[in-house]
Amino acid sequence: MKQIKLELENNPGEIAKISTKLGEVGINMESLFGKSLNDKGILHFVTDNPKTAEETLKKIGYNPEVTDMMIINLMNRPGELGKVTRELAHKKININSIYVLGEEQKNLKIALTTDNLSKTKKALKKYL
Repeated sequence: MKQIKLELENNPGEIAKISTKLGEVGINMESLFGKSLNDKGILHFVTDNPKTAEETLKKIGYNPEVTDMMIINLMNRPGELGKVTRELAHKKININSIYVLGEEQKNLKIALTTDNLSKTKKALKKYL
């Protein structure tokens, strides 16, 4: 799975411009996280077609950063995220981004990017 990250101006309509254009070319945003940081906005999202999304965003003047991410499944109960993040910290793996994609049968689907995805997959294989 791929994550797309955009840095954009923190102005009204920026997300509307992006989501409208992606919708016009048939791309669905499956998960989304955004925040403002001073005068910039940061948007992380997952689509059903990251390659076309990247090309489309470049055509309208953005510089998307596309990174590999992994999906883990956690029981939706207190302490589960702590177990996973402690394991990564113990192995000196840094989390670059993390967010919930959804819930299926009382399990949370968590997306994350790290500074070493192959090492992360080995450390968290029981959660894949």
